Amino acid sequence: PDSPRNDLWEQLDSQLIQYLRENPQIESKLMNAPLNTLNPADQFFRAQILEERGEFAQAKAIANLAYSKLYAPEYLKCNNAQIDYLIAQLSIFEGPIIDLASGRGDLAELLIRKLKQPIVFTDFSPQILRRNRRWLDFFGLYERVSLLAFDARRSPFKDGAIKVMTTNLGLINIEEPENLLIELKRIVSGKFFAISQFYPEDGEANAVTIKKFGMDKFIFKNSALESFRAAGWQVKMENMMIGKACPTPKGEVIEGA
Repeated sequence: PDSPRNDLWEQLDSQLIQYLRENPQIESKLMNAPLNTLNPADQFFRAQILEERGEFAQAKAIANLAYSKLYAPEYLKCNNAQIDYLIAQLSIFEGPIIDLASGRGDLAELLIRKLKQPIVFTDFSPQILRRNRRWLDFFGLYERVSLLAFDARRSPFKDGAIKVMTTNLGLINIEEPENLLIELKRIVSGKFFAISQFYPEDGEANAVTIKKFGMDKFIFKNSALESFRAAGWQVKMENMMIGKACPTPKGEVIEGA
């Protein structure tokens, strides 16, 4: 009860829907312009509108196109390599895999497609999990999926209940994570695979902004390792890669978004 309960997915969806209702000419421009004339950010917004309308196949195709241009090729190469490595590690385990802070389910959906185990999508936001249910149903992927909404800082699991947990950049998205790793250590008796990305601590501009918003716990390598060890984890880093991440382009039709 004393932890913040900000459903950021719900807030973002509500803000976009409200903005487009108030500016129908913007929605019309997003939806009617030739796709190749939209920049990647606006292509992604178009995919979101299609998704809201239930046009999932077209939404997926456009979102994939947008992702390929939103991020630098070097970044995408590193990210894909991490996911491939994780899937190879997970293939030897039996039983359900719990994916923490699933968000839109980018990792968890790949696990469903590539592995045979049941996958549990989890997130703080019931809204994003409902979205995932509709999406997975449409693509015929829901059979081995469960959805669970909970606050990772106060989980509903019994001690040691989880044998395998994953997350894809999820740790940095959990607010006020002071006791998060202690709680996760309580419930995970096996392996926790956390795909993470770290910024150089000597990058002054990034470091100041990151610390200002309280995101430094998991976004700097040394801080992350110290936090895991302090919570009682035996932690090691595998498949490390170095790649360049560039700022994503801003919307032009939806200006600055």
